[in-house]
Amino acid sequence: RVLKADPNAINRIVNNIIENAIKFTNEGGEIIISLAMQKDKIVFSVKDTGEGIPIELQKRVFEAYYQIGHKNTGFQGMGLGLPIVKKVVDGLGGAITIESQPDKVKGTTITIILPSHRLNGYEEIVQSGTGISKLNYEFSYYSIGDSEFKQGRRTLLLIEDNITMINFLFQKLNFHYNVF
Repeated sequence: RVLKADPNAINRIVNNIIENAIKFTNEGGEIIISLAMQKDKIVFSVKDTGEGIPIELQKRVFEAYYQIGHKNTGFQGMGLGLPIVKKVVDGLGGAITIESQPDKVKGTTITIILPSHRLNGYEEIVQSGTGISKLNYEFSYYSIGDSEFKQGRRTLLLIEDNITMINFLFQKLNFHYNVF
């Protein structure tokens, strides 16, 4: 069995769910990632030992621009990650669920269930590495230095109070500009 989907859409789902687990799990916590087949479904699950999501807010996290407050303001986001993930999952005919009861036990489990697909004689499986960027989870957001100055490049000064956003901009612009 395979999954019939745009590889970049799957990449976006996996990246977002794992990044959220990392952001909201304190140092020394645990994150368990699983991928399994259940009958004709593909089940991707990420369980963390973070703060958890209050039951009354679990539906709201799928609303665009909604963010749950977090004591570490360095991990602010734009509130678009989970709404995009939900839209992609819905478009693939799947479902996304949140299990979290922070008043009883720490942690959150996000499960994504997608329909599997049987190949017909005309379809081919996309091989790994064909246009899909590798997953890279490096969270060194606490301090961002200047890029190495390279002669002949234009120079940009980035000013932003959201550490996640400035890290994102730095990573994207650093390839073509001197960034301070």
